[in-house]
Amino acid sequence: MRQIMERGRAEAVVATAGAAGSYLLSREADGPVHIPAVAPPGPVVDSNGAGDAYASGFLFGRLAGESFERCALYGAIAGAHACTVPATGGDAIDRAALLAEAAALSAVEADA
Repeated sequence: MRQIMERGRAEAVVATAGAAGSYLLSREADGPVHIPAVAPPGPVVDSNGAGDAYASGFLFGRLAGESFERCALYGAIAGAHACTVPATGGDAIDRAALLAEAAALSAVEADA
């Protein structure tokens, strides 16, 4: 991850690790940050497309001007949701559900 940062213009690099979450390295932080996985909202039926969904959630946050950690949370939520959809079905998480789940998870973190 560091080599990618050093060689390019990337502001952040993410490595996904499935149920173990993901790792975020950005120019804003001193080292990699572990982003915990998010529990899927239903039974896991297929993990195909979870990484693509993670990338979509991350980019959604980035385009909205969110911090890299918030973007990674959005990615984790979208990836977890994708695991509840058979094959590569079109039932992607929508904006309202993504933001509601992020708010709920942030509230839990704030209470901890």
